[in-house]
Amino acid sequence: DCRTTCLDDESCRETPDDPCTNDVCGLLDPPNLGRICTHEPVSAGEVCDYRDSDCDGEVDEGMVRSALAGPFRFTDGVLPAVEPSLAWNTVNYVVTWIEDAGGGGGLWARRLTAAAAPMGAAHRVDAAGRARAPGAIWSPRAWAVAWLDERRGGGAVDVRAAVLDTAAVRIGAEQVLTSAAARAEGRPALGWDGSGLGVVWSDERLGSDLSEIWFARAGADAVPDPAGEVRVTDAPGVSREPRLAWTGTSWALAWIDGRDAAAPGEEQILLAALDAAGVVAGSPVPLTTEARAPHDLALVWNGGRLAVTWTDSRAGFDRVFLRVVDASGAGD
Repeated sequence: DCRTTCLDDESCRETPDDPCTNDVCGLLDPPNLGRICTHEPVSAGEVCDYRDSDCDGEVDEGMVRSALAGPFRFTDGVLPAVEPSLAWNTVNYVVTWIEDAGGGGGLWARRLTAAAAPMGAAHRVDAAGRARAPGAIWSPRAWAVAWLDERRGGGAVDVRAAVLDTAAVRIGAEQVLTSAAARAEGRPALGWDGSGLGVVWSDERLGSDLSEIWFARAGADAVPDPAGEVRVTDAPGVSREPRLAWTGTSWALAWIDGRDAAAPGEEQILLAALDAAGVVAGSPVPLTTEARAPHDLALVWNGGRLAVTWTDSRAGFDRVFLRVVDASGAGD
């Protein structure tokens, strides 16, 4: 059946994207998870409308679409679905997200066709329900997922990783990429160097005003390298939002850095090259000198050059900027 959440003692109300009629608001099992609206289908059969018209858990099964449209809904759980991440393997997409029960939630993955139709069921990735901020890539024999995990409690925030098969089902166990001191924040970034995974993240283990960038390498099975995590930055101020790309010979790392900021909001974007083990080669290169409150950083390698985008408010309001440079940071 189709389900949407409802508040205690509140009548069930149909939402604009809900193809089912209203029924009753009853307790979830266990009751401390809240309440739920249970609906009956409006249609006796499926309708080609990118929704689960017959409330059987599948979207537009048996339908043929003449053209792409959207938006597409691919989650239908009873908890809020947040923090999606998307990856492509030349044939299918995989989407990962968090179903948040408060204080972190369960990490899920689902495969989609090239037309964005769901393929099979969603699959749970983590085991503890304290995950957040997932990211995914194709490795290229399996999907790799990394996320922040708070299951240890006490303020500890680990970076964990797992490998999924082509159907988005986890292969083997979750792997912890960080040490016991980890206080990771933000969203970890992943890359593939041809033989293994590279993962970077921002970490507040030294204090919230001294966050630094860390790197860990793992095999194709997500098992961490015995060398362990590597601290990449060591400078005053905050280092955050790391983004990673493999250039064919080394890692390119871009991040937002506050080492030379004279005041809050004057952080700039730096670029550095790392060897395969995550060790910095040379000095970081500034990609910006006049950015104000930069955020939403992205980094892509196109086979010959790096493209970097970000948002900043140097004009008094947010604008999106782009720079294209070579692997050394030179260019325009």
